[in-house]
Amino acid sequence: MFGVKVVLDRVRRWVQAMPAVERVLPIVYHAGRWWTPEDILREVESCPTCPLSLELIGMLEFRALGRGVTVKQLAKMRLLELLRLQPVNLVTYTLGIPTVITPEQLKRDIETEGTLGASLIRVQERRVAELLSAF
Repeated sequence: MFGVKVVLDRVRRWVQAMPAVERVLPIVYHAGRWWTPEDILREVESCPTCPLSLELIGMLEFRALGRGVTVKQLAKMRLLELLRLQPVNLVTYTLGIPTVITPEQLKRDIETEGTLGASLIRVQERRVAELLSAF
C-alpha cells in the first residue's frame, strides 16, 4: 500500500507542477488513444494497481511516447490541440512590416511543417522532453 501512495503522489505532483493548459494536451499514446497528464492521473487514482495504470506509469518513467509514435508526431499533435483550445492570431514582422497569421494558417503551417510550423514543432519537442524528464 505504501508503494501505491508514493506512485500516486508522484503522478499528482507531476501533473500539478505543469501549467493548466499542458495538463490537457496529449503526452503519450497507449491502448489505442492519446493520454493527457490529467487522463493518466484519473486512471492512476481510480485503480493504481491495475495493469493500465502500471503501463502508463512505466511509459512516463521510461519516457516512452507509445509504440510507433515519434516525438515530432506528438509535438504536432500537442500544437494542433493547443491551437484548437486557444486559437490565436499571431503577428510577425519582416523589415518592420506586420503580417497577421490566422489560426487556420498556423494550423496548415504546423501540418506541413512550414518555416514557422517547424520552429514551433522543435520548441514543442523540447517541451515534451522537459515534461517527461520532470516525471
